[in-house]
Amino acid sequence: MIHGHGNEKNNYSHLIADFSSNVWYKGASKELISVLSDSLASIADYPEPDAGSLKRKIANHYHLDKSNVLVSNGSTEAFYLIAQVYSGMKSTIITPCFAEYADACNMHHHQVVTVSNTTKWQNFPFEEQLVWFANPNNPDGKTVSLKEIEQLLIVNPSSVFVLDEAYIELCDSGETAIRLLVSYPNLIIVRSFTKTFSIPGIRLGYILSSRKIIDKISRFQIPWSINSIALAAGNHIMEHYTELLPDTTMIKKESVALQHEIGSITQLKIYSSNCNFFLVQSLFRPACELKELLINEFGILIRDASNFNGLDAYFFRIAVQRPQMNKLLIKGIKQWIKTKNNSM
Repeated sequence: MIHGHGNEKNNYSHLIADFSSNVWYKGASKELISVLSDSLASIADYPEPDAGSLKRKIANHYHLDKSNVLVSNGSTEAFYLIAQVYSGMKSTIITPCFAEYADACNMHHHQVVTVSNTTKWQNFPFEEQLVWFANPNNPDGKTVSLKEIEQLLIVNPSSVFVLDEAYIELCDSGETAIRLLVSYPNLIIVRSFTKTFSIPGIRLGYILSSRKIIDKISRFQIPWSINSIALAAGNHIMEHYTELLPDTTMIKKESVALQHEIGSITQLKIYSSNCNFFLVQSLFRPACELKELLINEFGILIRDASNFNGLDAYFFRIAVQRPQMNKLLIKGIKQWIKTKNNSM
């Protein structure tokens, strides 16, 4: 099933700003672009069948063994592989969330139950099942503390927790659970290069877990799943990881400023986030109307969040962009509010 997630830029020819995608707006570094250009000659040969060089770099970076790592064709492939390994299991999915958790589970015949993250779900007992959640969560930017995650793992030893950390480095309050892997064999962490390093077209992610779980998952992954260009990107990033990371303090400052501007509009409700993205609720008209106006009159794209489980037609998601584009977005929203008020 193909959802309207990611961005829809291919559907529009006149966009000047894309607020719909959570990818960091500053784009891939010049150094990374140069590395990718230089690596084009590698397409004449087969890539490593198991992405071994990148696997080793990831393991070394996190002080793990390479047997704790599986490199994937984006985090989406990771979710489908995990669901396949646990085919037929019961899965609880914390919502609203990325649609591919449920799609992967449904494809592999899981018994799917959804639980809203507005509840105290961290206190629920989970028995012999998979539990899928993101930290920080997409689309609302909610975070779960490391203490809460560890308590989940302790209290539910017979369940496996699939933790999506795709946005962990774009969130000022995010704390990775990687250090818990050594003590808790029922934890699977899925990471992505896409959002933080602005390379969604390359499709590159990885899974971190116990050797036993990684062994199981690797049996279902096809050889050469990671192409040569993606390997070059991943190897360069891991070699220069810290220097390539965005400044989370700046991200929070820019995001909070935009949240404040939008939140000052009385017809809209902001769901506060320390990430580069946040959720907004219209209190008077469906978000699809705003999306249409912004596309047609301003060349701006936002994310209609109505197809997230648990949300309705009045929700939309914004990812912070360059300051001048943020100002244009505010102008467009205010025009929409004024137009709709005058027509009522």
